[in-house]
Amino acid sequence: LAVHPTLNLFAAGHDNGMIVFKLERERPVYAVVGNLVYYVKEKYLRRLEITTSKDVPLMQLRSGPRAPYYSMSYNPAENAIILTTRVPSQPDTSIYDLYTIPKDAGESSSSTQAPDAPEGRRSSGLNAVWVARNRFAVLDKNHVILIKNNKNEITKKIQLNNCDEIFYAGTGLLLIRENDHISLYDAQQKRSLASVRVGKAKYAIWSNDMNYLSLLAKHQLVICNRKLEQLCIIQENVPVKSGAWDDSGVFIYTTSNHIKYALINGDHGIIRTLDLPIYITKIKGN
Repeated sequence: LAVHPTLNLFAAGHDNGMIVFKLERERPVYAVVGNLVYYVKEKYLRRLEITTSKDVPLMQLRSGPRAPYYSMSYNPAENAIILTTRVPSQPDTSIYDLYTIPKDAGESSSSTQAPDAPEGRRSSGLNAVWVARNRFAVLDKNHVILIKNNKNEITKKIQLNNCDEIFYAGTGLLLIRENDHISLYDAQQKRSLASVRVGKAKYAIWSNDMNYLSLLAKHQLVICNRKLEQLCIIQENVPVKSGAWDDSGVFIYTTSNHIKYALINGDHGIIRTLDLPIYITKIKGN
C-alpha cells in the first residue's frame, strides 16, 4: 500500500495488478445565495459571508452514515436545506435529510459552537432539490421523481424510466439526466421542454441570471442557453472539477491541475496552474 504525499490518493497492489483509490469524496457540498455560501464542515452546517469573510457555524447536524454528504439544496424563502448522502456502490442506502435552520443560528461569537439541528425529516432518495418555496423533488431508488411538500409528504409522482440524476433548474422546473441527454422538464405539466446531448453530466451550474448553463462531465464542459441550445463544447484530458459564472458571463472552472476560463463562443484557456485541486464556489471581482 502506498500513500500519495499531498493528494487524497492511495495505491494498492494485488495479484492481477494495482488499483488507485480515494478513501472518501473530497468535493465539498455547498450552496451559494448572493454573497453567502452555506457548506458542511465536519459535523456542522456553516455560513460564509464572502464580502466580510465572516464564517460561522449555524447548527450541528444529525449523526448519520459515515459516507460524506453528496449534495446540498438550499431554500432561502424557508431557510431550509436538504442534505443528500449517497454511497455509489450501494444506491439503495442513499438518504436525504430535510432541516429548517434555526432563526438564531449564526449569532454565537464562537467559531465552533452552534445549536443542535432541530429534528430533521429523513427519507430514502438518490438526490433531492427544491422546485418551489414549499415543494422539492426527490429521485428515488426506482428512478421515480417524487414531488414533496415541506412536511415530507408526497404530492405527485413522475415516472421517467431512464432518469438517473436530477438538477436544479428554477421554479417548477428540473434538469433530468437520461442516458446521454440532459432535459429541461416541467414538473407541473409533466413534460420535457428541451434537451441537449452531453455524456453523463455530473454537475449543472447556472449563471446568476439563469440565462446560461454549464454542464460538467468527467472530461467535458458543455455551455448552453436557457433553452438548452448548445453554444459550445470543450474537451479536457483531465477531470473537470468545478466551476462558477462571473457577472460578465465568463465561466471559470477548474481541472485537476489548472484554473481555466471559457466564453460562450467557445474560446477558452488557462488562467493559472494548480499544485492541488480546488473547488470554485463563487467568482467575485477580479
